[in-house]
Amino acid sequence: MVNRAIILTLGFDEKFAIRALMRAAPLKDDEIVVIIPAIKDERCKKAMDSLKSFCDISGGAMFDVKEVPITEPEIAIATIYRTFSQKLKNGKRLYLNLSGGMRALILETLAAALAVARHIPDIKVEVELENFGGIAEFILSYFMLSPPGSLDLSILTCIKELEAICKHATLDAITSKTRIPRSTVYRRLLDLVEKGYVKLERQGKRVVYSLTDLGRMWA
Repeated sequence: MVNRAIILTLGFDEKFAIRALMRAAPLKDDEIVVIIPAIKDERCKKAMDSLKSFCDISGGAMFDVKEVPITEPEIAIATIYRTFSQKLKNGKRLYLNLSGGMRALILETLAAALAVARHIPDIKVEVELENFGGIAEFILSYFMLSPPGSLDLSILTCIKELEAICKHATLDAITSKTRIPRSTVYRRLLDLVEKGYVKLERQGKRVVYSLTDLGRMWA
């Protein structure tokens, strides 16, 4: 099992961080990394003390605190990036929860995570809703989307048009409508499925393609 570096952003209130740790259930060889603003504020200190007490009681995971100057974004992002890189170098798997903390701190942490995601795009980010009504989970690659090329846009638009007239978007139908060579359409569809723009469904011997929500953004 790969050990985790559980990344938490913390500000004036520890409740989101504690709830995140309760869900993550840190093991002994995991590491809890708390990113906090480098400011003197009694509320931050109380939140950190409460979180540390919770961690001391709940288990033996290692505890690491990183202070960053949130009013100096370049320094803050670079500091957090180095922290992430070091954890990955040490064989940790990053687990990010960005539910708590100041908005600037959350944005800086996300920016650093995106820089790391150039090499490891499947890092997951968790955000708990303010009313505790649910959890939103993202894969960092979602934030790194580039617009599809003109060929892919033609295929996505074609699928949308076929769906609109209740026709099955099969390989032959897409090829006929776009007048793009069949082998090219096939290769592009495989890539679009892998990237999450298109999904396929096997209906007997027939394969039907349809747009995902992500694909509809571009079609």
